[in-house]
Amino acid sequence: MNGKEQTTKVGDDPGLVVNTMPADFYGGANPVIRFKNVEKEIELNKGGAKPSEKAMLDKETAVGGNILTSSKSMALVSVILFVFFVFGAGLYYWWQSRTPQPAPTSAPNIQQTPQQPQAPTTTETPVVPEEIPTTTEPPTVIMSKEVSMEFPSILLGDAEDMDNDDIMDIAEETFGTDPGNPDTDEDGYNDGHEAYNLYNPTGKEPMKLIESGYIDEFSNPTFGYKIYFPKSWAMGNVDKEYRDILFSAMNGENIELRVFDLGFGQNFADWLGVNAPSENFADLVEFTGVFAEKGYRRNDYLIYYFTDGMRVYVLAYHGLESTAVGYRSVIKMMARSFRMNGNAVIQPMPIIESSGAEISETIMPETTSTATTTM
Repeated sequence: MNGKEQTTKVGDDPGLVVNTMPADFYGGANPVIRFKNVEKEIELNKGGAKPSEKAMLDKETAVGGNILTSSKSMALVSVILFVFFVFGAGLYYWWQSRTPQPAPTSAPNIQQTPQQPQAPTTTETPVVPEEIPTTTEPPTVIMSKEVSMEFPSILLGDAEDMDNDDIMDIAEETFGTDPGNPDTDEDGYNDGHEAYNLYNPTGKEPMKLIESGYIDEFSNPTFGYKIYFPKSWAMGNVDKEYRDILFSAMNGENIELRVFDLGFGQNFADWLGVNAPSENFADLVEFTGVFAEKGYRRNDYLIYYFTDGMRVYVLAYHGLESTAVGYRSVIKMMARSFRMNGNAVIQPMPIIESSGAEISETIMPETTSTATTTM
């Protein structure tokens, strides 16, 4: 080993000399040579840079050179791009959620199917109510009333009659008569007899009862019949068809006039057996009114029946819970005045006979009781 250093030329720079140790110094081994970076300041303005140094400087200071060649710069760029991608995707989906125009078009189609059954629940047509309870069911109502119709007892007696003129004392005021005088107008006919034949018991001349001022006439607007009733009594319509009319005295006693329909092929006797089982057709008496209207009455003068072949008209007395009848003379008068639609208003002359319950009324002679009917 001579221990002398060897000189070697490096690179293209002929002026750069590197001193190396001789190979014998390493014992024949291949040495590892490490070069040390040494910063060198070059003054460009003075022209001191060599061509190789200038080329290296241009390479290092080139635009984007460090960014593209540096691994750290590439990683930073990748992170920035990823962040922008995630932010852009999030912004897209957020915007889609804020403007869901196409989505509602399909969603309502799914939700309208359950709403379809709710639409029929608009029961405002009730009518099929309300409208609708059928208010035109009088036949059914009437049939129920037929079964429940009340008939007075056959054992009812009369209230007090001080002057024995067949008008009870409580009923004298109804006709304007004197309860202490059996012949108020002193024309030779007692008050009860004149009222029974529809004449004014307070007038000496043959005045009609309807002209006395104490009696009024009711004309049924549905069935057309007419009947007298005391003007001082209350008259009320029980149902809308005027099938059931009540004439009521001040003390609560009343007289009811009700209309019933006959069934197909049904006669009066059949109807009576079905609707008034407590009444016996054989016990009824044929009856003729002042206007030649024929019918049937009970022996106590408290029930009357008239029929025109299609309907039955029932006139019934309803007293108080006592054994005394105060207005028997009133129902007699009303029954005698009853006439169906079409009968002429003809008033006969008075009949000189008793109107008491113990004596049956007699039909007036044809010369004085002729009644014409208009078709």
